[in-house]
Amino acid sequence: MSYCNIGDKPKVYFQFNNEGQQIYQSNVAPIDVSSQTVPLNVSSQYNTNGYQITFNSPQGAYGQIQIVVVDYQLFTYQGVNYIYGIPCGETSFPAKTPEYGAVITSPVVIDTTVHCPPSNTKKKCNIQVFNSGSVIFQAQGDCPVTFQVACGNCPGGQMESSSPNYPGYCCLDCGSIEGQLSQLINQIKSL
Repeated sequence: MSYCNIGDKPKVYFQFNNEGQQIYQSNVAPIDVSSQTVPLNVSSQYNTNGYQITFNSPQGAYGQIQIVVVDYQLFTYQGVNYIYGIPCGETSFPAKTPEYGAVITSPVVIDTTVHCPPSNTKKKCNIQVFNSGSVIFQAQGDCPVTFQVACGNCPGGQMESSSPNYPGYCCLDCGSIEGQLSQLINQIKSL
């Protein structure tokens, strides 16, 4: 979804799993914001329940390795094909170097009937901010993630009011003000 107009300096207020609120301020607008319940930099094979992969490798005792992962990727380093994965209970790939991967000498066979133990599944969410289709900011944390975008100085549902204190304004909650005004009107009517 697109937010703000050219010339605005949008602020994205976001929060992961009831942690403290964080703010990202963009110097460009308009922006698009998306949030997903998957970690950053995963492949299309990512599955929070996990699955078993089987492949031939000279590193396996009998040439074959079977492991349960939530995602895997293949990469080539100095002409040798490697595989590396995100094991159950983890949320990101290790460094893409040979010491963290296994040599692979066959196609990968996937068995979706084998899953990670329930206690080993972590859910990570991400938030990404785009401008003209390019990622200008991204963050990852424990699910769920919530966010609001403000095109001015205050997030949605709040209004800006001038203040003698730094930064020269404060943000007032519109819902709270409406409630207080409604109470005053009811008190005046009762008089």
